[in-house]
Amino acid sequence: MSSKETGLKTSDLNFSLHAPTESPFITNPAAADTADIPPEYTRRVEDAQRVFSKHYMQYKAYQQAWDHATVTVGIQCMWLGVAMWVVSRGLRYSDPINSVVARWVTHPTVRRLTTPISCLGLFIFSVTLSQVPYDVKLILDANTYIAAEEELMKAALEQRQAAYEEGKRISDNLKESEKSTFLDNMQQKIK
Repeated sequence: MSSKETGLKTSDLNFSLHAPTESPFITNPAAADTADIPPEYTRRVEDAQRVFSKHYMQYKAYQQAWDHATVTVGIQCMWLGVAMWVVSRGLRYSDPINSVVARWVTHPTVRRLTTPISCLGLFIFSVTLSQVPYDVKLILDANTYIAAEEELMKAALEQRQAAYEEGKRISDNLKESEKSTFLDNMQQKIK
């Protein structure tokens, strides 16, 4: 049925996509009847819960980024150790005659440092060392964002609790006023 057939205009419905209705989407009518708080407060609680869930997902993403960056830095430190070991083995046991610069340099330490094994160790060390600052920056940034998301999650939970308490207070006041009205009516009927 279109609005033409029913005679209703969409402007009469007071519905806007930017301001949704205040009733929560509860599929079970029994659950809706047993709710502790009025529907408009249930909506606020659900909104706060959605905000919390969004920040929790961000928190988990930053936590995972921190975990990956920490493991990466740990592996890079291991490779730095391996590279230093390869360089030290090259310095101790390589023949200076095999040096890349043996024709031009006579210093034995420089010759041993430029043997193929030592060059491999220096290459591993320099490549790994060039990556470490970026990953350490990732760890520090992830720490900052994790702390920010924890604060936002805490604020969302506080909003959720405040909305629930306010709705519960209004619901209790409403029940109390209904009870007192009922008792007053009963007293008047008895007289």
